[in-house]
Amino acid sequence: MGYDLPHGYRLTDPHIDHDTIARELSEANRLKESVESFRAACRFTKSSNAYANLGVALMRSDLLGGAHRALSEAIAIDPSSSHAHSNMEVLHSVAKQRGVSKQKLAKWGKDANLKLSTEEAHQHDVLTGRVSGRGSGGNSGTGGSADKAGGSEGEAKGGYHRILTTPGSIAQRGRELIKRGEKRMGRGFLSLALHLNPWLSVELAWLPDAVAGEHMTYWKGNIFVGNDKTELENLASEHFGKVEEPAVYELALYTWRNLEVTMHSCCGIDNVAVFLSRCKKFGHPYLIPFLHLTPDYVGQLKPENQNMYKSFKEWWESTGRRPMPSPPIQYVGNNRWEWSPMKVVMHPSRVPVGWNEFIQAVLLYRLNFYDGARTCLLHALGVNGDLAAVVDELLPGLSTLPVPRPPLPRLAGQKKIYHLLQSLRWPWKHCSGDGVCPFACPHHGSDDASGLERELHITSCIPVA
Repeated sequence: MGYDLPHGYRLTDPHIDHDTIARELSEANRLKESVESFRAACRFTKSSNAYANLGVALMRSDLLGGAHRALSEAIAIDPSSSHAHSNMEVLHSVAKQRGVSKQKLAKWGKDANLKLSTEEAHQHDVLTGRVSGRGSGGNSGTGGSADKAGGSEGEAKGGYHRILTTPGSIAQRGRELIKRGEKRMGRGFLSLALHLNPWLSVELAWLPDAVAGEHMTYWKGNIFVGNDKTELENLASEHFGKVEEPAVYELALYTWRNLEVTMHSCCGIDNVAVFLSRCKKFGHPYLIPFLHLTPDYVGQLKPENQNMYKSFKEWWESTGRRPMPSPPIQYVGNNRWEWSPMKVVMHPSRVPVGWNEFIQAVLLYRLNFYDGARTCLLHALGVNGDLAAVVDELLPGLSTLPVPRPPLPRLAGQKKIYHLLQSLRWPWKHCSGDGVCPFACPHHGSDDASGLERELHITSCIPVA
């Protein structure tokens, strides 16, 4: 996607909407240039949104110290800015995966130069061949590698780039997409939001109507998470151990899947009961009626959960032995339970091609399983490159996390390929030792791709089994 700068554009011009131009450059994958324009926006507007936008751009550029400095400035200007705070959390997560402590990151931020001076902006205008003019404010080139993980970061209110972290913000994004005619993508966002909070309709009154009539099914896991009960059980204590409402609702997906995997054996029923005990807003009225669906199991609860059962049973009896709220959990026999809120997966025909694979990447990313997230993302992009447009919104910073390249399979006759993104930092390697690509990749060995290939910055290929 091309983008032409406005005629006579200068970083030193205080009358230009630098923020809008920066976003256009970012969407055109011209990240270095977008950083310069975000700097100009900071220089002239001094707004929290401008600094937060600059922080996101610097984080995408792998300049973590500068990102911390910019986001800190944004929070200082507006301590209530959710945009700045959520991106600071993402930055901490990215830094942690690279072995950088919060203290070290903060020191880098303190020492960072955001390069907002007039002189640096003027110098950059000269170096890029623009006619330098009078006026002030701007920036200088950054150095560092640009993260080109595709596409738009969204058209958020207030003109800033969004990183969507909460189920509510993801659902609202889906609603926006549906309203502007991108119905499949919009439904995909709604489905993702329900994966993260199956009871989101309690908060968003419009959501039930938005998904009414959809044929929804249960999440069945993926190759990394969802098939091993021990791994599922570990998530409750290791990843969600200290998480409170409403963030703990994300655990519902894994707890319910654990029940499907374990059935009556230890400890699926226990884990659902414990999960419901942690959900004060809606879960407590479910707990005792749920356990009484299979009364023979109550005596098999873990000792620590026996005490929980007695305590909740006393409360339940004191409040009139109310039936389970609607929609109820039902035991249908043969070690199977049904609970409609846990049906969060839309039929593939109702969402973009590859979307359910993309959701697996998002889930793994949120669990800090970055190797798996990268693998699932590549799978999704391999079948639908258009999904690159929403990577930055839902998987921010993934391209900065180093992951070793898997062995390159050699399957004679395969024609389909994965296109691996340069933003995911895969080093160039020919498909075979003799330099001949046996998988008929039309752009093998060339950085001069076009169309979708240019947009996704192809640098390598491997066959799809």
